[in-house]
Amino acid sequence: MSPTKGRTDSFFVVGAGRVGTGLAVALSRHLPLLGTWNRSPAGARRSRRLTGAPASAGRFPRRMRQARWVFLTVPDDALAEVAATLAAEGRIGAGQRVVHMSGASSLSVLDAARRVGAEVGSLHPLRAFADPKRAAAAFEGALAVVAGEAAVARGLRRIARLLGMRPVALPDDPQVRALYHAGAVSAAGGVVTLLALALEALEAAGIEARAALPGLLSLARGSLDALERTADPRTALTGPVARGDRRVVEAHLRAMETLPEASRALYRALIRRSLALVGEDPNAWNL
Repeated sequence: MSPTKGRTDSFFVVGAGRVGTGLAVALSRHLPLLGTWNRSPAGARRSRRLTGAPASAGRFPRRMRQARWVFLTVPDDALAEVAATLAAEGRIGAGQRVVHMSGASSLSVLDAARRVGAEVGSLHPLRAFADPKRAAAAFEGALAVVAGEAAVARGLRRIARLLGMRPVALPDDPQVRALYHAGAVSAAGGVVTLLALALEALEAAGIEARAALPGLLSLARGSLDALERTADPRTALTGPVARGDRRVVEAHLRAMETLPEASRALYRALIRRSLALVGEDPNAWNL
């Protein structure tokens, strides 16, 4: 008999960083949490404090084998190695469902878990997790991309709904997942990078960052609100490109000569993409 036969949908989290700790806190309100594992003792102590569940560092604990679900929330590059180690040490096996939470990786990184009889899947919340203390609340309302064998996918859709997310299916194809993840990165870290460019320009104009940042965030929220209302990027777009004001863009580029080339190149790329969005030829603007 497998160690998990007849048990409830208990779970264990491997990699109790921002996402893993948030998952442990949020899902433990619905399912039994058997524990977490983190690479560092400090991370394990933080997880124990936030979840109230057993937390380990160093060797993987034996109690992991009792969990129905094992969630791997380690960095993408470590997924295959961690899965192989867990399989070799007998911490995962038949009767368990091993799930990674990467947006970019296919299920092939969990092949070692498959070989020892575990079912595999993936669950990726389309949400940025910057603060582990707030991560549990971040799942609410997020899109959840699910992949896996039929029974695992059904279970993951249920878990996504328990966390307040909206599950959608995505084929387990490396290129499809890479395209999906590129879009996700553009909407999260990409927005932060664009705001860093905006902040750099305002500071160069003499406005202190502590005054500039709140104003830029309010401006960005207004644009996002417009996009949410219209559901049409072209309609929501504002600024000189939307007005066809080439002279303003040319003035921007002249003034930005004082900024690093990487910043100027990013701004030019942004304007070119905006021109394409409204159906204008970027080459006509001499960018």
